[in-house]
Amino acid sequence: MKKLKRLGRRMFALILATVLCLGGAPELTVQAAQSVKIPITTGNYTGAKGTTFAPTTFPRDLTFCYYYYETDGVQNTYGPYYVNANIIGTSAPVNNANSIEKWVGDSGFYVRCPYTTVKGQNCGDILGQYTPAGYIGFDVTVNEADIIENVGFTSVPWSGNTVSAARGKDSIKMTFDAGKPGSTDVTLTYYVNYLVEVRAGICPVCYNYRTQNYHDMSWHLYTDIFTVDVNADYTMQMALM
Repeated sequence: MKKLKRLGRRMFALILATVLCLGGAPELTVQAAQSVKIPITTGNYTGAKGTTFAPTTFPRDLTFCYYYYETDGVQNTYGPYYVNANIIGTSAPVNNANSIEKWVGDSGFYVRCPYTTVKGQNCGDILGQYTPAGYIGFDVTVNEADIIENVGFTSVPWSGNTVSAARGKDSIKMTFDAGKPGSTDVTLTYYVNYLVEVRAGICPVCYNYRTQNYHDMSWHLYTDIFTVDVNADYTMQMALM
């Protein structure tokens, strides 16, 4: 009988301890992944085709200058044109790119060459296609830290399957190293300026309509989103006990 009482007290104590432990356990909550900004250390430089790259400079901090040449049939004019740093144009649609798969320790890259198409306002014929004259204000954020590391930027001639106007032109190239294993969404934003200036005149395509003055000297915000999956080449060994 005494043995049964001792067993009952021990069982009661065990149940009580379990209840106290569960009661004092912290409440588990699911938290949404937070965006982590990746530092950029690449300095300003000029691409092979004369394109300006200023990764850490934003429109508010920059006066963009280029030289133009024009003639009105009487005299020729050659001089600088300064783009107002406060002119911000429309944002481009978000570009959802393909995912990139790497192994821990690999190097990777992402390349993009935006372009704009200018059409006659009356006839709709294509008057020209332009690639950026300048890329500035790069910003990179991820939703999982340490998946990619050592982010930098450079320019390479574009060779993708797009309009002929972009082939061979300076494109933006983001480079990175694969860090720890995992998956992260990468959001790359940047500003481009096409420096488009089309004078009024007869459409050079259909010759039936007179085009309007078309100026696009503003900075357009671009957003590219892609996923980086980093795999680990680990061999797990389990010891049998």
